[in-house]
Amino acid sequence: MTNEIAHHEAKRARMHQAWTVATDNYAAHIEPHFAPLTAAMLAAISHIEPTRCLDVACGAGEPALTLARHFGPACEVVGIDFCDSMVDRAAQRAEGEAVPNCRFERGDAEDLSALADASFDLVTCRQGVGFVPRPERALGEFRRVLKPSGTALVTSWGTKDGALLPRISGGTISSFFEIAQDPGGRPPWYFAEENRLAQALLDAGFDHADQREVRADIDFASTRALYFALRGTAMSPYFQRVTAELEPAVLAKIEELAAPYRAGEGYRLPCAFVLATGTVRSA
Repeated sequence: MTNEIAHHEAKRARMHQAWTVATDNYAAHIEPHFAPLTAAMLAAISHIEPTRCLDVACGAGEPALTLARHFGPACEVVGIDFCDSMVDRAAQRAEGEAVPNCRFERGDAEDLSALADASFDLVTCRQGVGFVPRPERALGEFRRVLKPSGTALVTSWGTKDGALLPRISGGTISSFFEIAQDPGGRPPWYFAEENRLAQALLDAGFDHADQREVRADIDFASTRALYFALRGTAMSPYFQRVTAELEPAVLAKIEELAAPYRAGEGYRLPCAFVLATGTVRSA
C-alpha cells in the first residue's frame, strides 16, 4: 500500500469513527437545522422531474426524505452513507414517517460500483463532499451513475466567515485538546474559493457546471443547545472526551466564540454555503 493510499484510508477510518460517534447528536441537533439549505437545493432543481434520485452521504435521512416527499411516488430516492448507524437511523425514519419511495443502504461516495452506469436522473450530496478523502473520485462516480441530461447538486461550506459551525467547533476543541493534523487536508471552506466546486465537477466529466453562494441563518436556543449540536459534527470524538468537570469550561468557550451571534437567550448563526450544479448533456 502506497503512502498516499494509506493516508486516504486512515482519513476514511477517522471519518467513519467520527460520524458513528456523532450519529445521535447529528440526527437530533444538526440535521433539522439544515432545512433552509435543503430548501435552497430544491429551488435550484425546481425544473427537474426525476424518476430516480441518489442522495450521497445522506446522514440520518436528509435530504433524501425531503426529496422523496417533494418528488412524490413517481420518483424512487436511494440514500447512501458509509456509516451503518446513520443508515439504520435513516431507514427507521423512512419506515416511521411512511415514505415508501425512499430507501437507504450502505455505500461509499468514492466507490458506487454497486450502482449501474447511467441509472439516476439526479444525484445530490449535501455537505458530504468536504469530508470525502478524494472528492474528485466521488464526483467522478456521480457523473458515471447519471443518465444523459442528468444533474448533480452538491453543497459545501461557503466562505470562511460563514463556515461558523466548523469554526466554533474547531475553536472550542483546540482550546482543550490537541487536534490530529491532516497533512494536505482542506479547510471546510475550500470549495467556496476560486469557483473550485464547479471546476471540480467539470474536471470529473460534467459538461456544464456552476456554483453560487447560499446564506442561511441557523438558530440555537441556548449555549447548551449549540453544544449538543457541536457534538454531532466531525469533531464528535473530541467532544466525547469532555468530562463533567471540563464541561463548564467548554460551555464557556462556546459562549465566547458564539458571542457575536447572540440572539436573546440563544444564537443566530449567519452561515454561508456553496451550492453547485453539474449537468450531463443529452444523448
